[in-house]
Amino acid sequence: CGRPHDPRIAFKRIANERFVVVASPIFLKEFQIHTFSDLSSKNQLRFSRREGNVWELDVETNPHFGAFNDLALLREACALGFGWAIMPFYAVRKELENKSLVSVSAKDFPEQKFGVWWLRERKNLSRWIEKASKWLEQQELG
Repeated sequence: CGRPHDPRIAFKRIANERFVVVASPIFLKEFQIHTFSDLSSKNQLRFSRREGNVWELDVETNPHFGAFNDLALLREACALGFGWAIMPFYAVRKELENKSLVSVSAKDFPEQKFGVWWLRERKNLSRWIEKASKWLEQQELG
């Protein structure tokens, strides 16, 4: 997710986060998508927050169809065929396995780090940050 923009928020990077370009089989068939370059003029669905892009992924496309601040909603819109998206692998693993989403290309994205965020003023959270960090290190994100 990158570093927080707000200096009041602390962030500890834990694990590499793999990203994939995904779309529904219906979307791919309807628009005859075979490679990443075929997507450039198709509807892109993005994950973002009020302050801007969350991920630092170098992809500019037109048109930009919609922005979602929830990964589950983004994944569902993509599965329903509203467009294509760049998503963390861990968020679409099941959908790739059951083929409700398909990985479009082997495009390489800059390494992103998954981590833990907390308010710096909450010093009493240090024990929980360590527990969350250890748990996150054991997860298979990519």
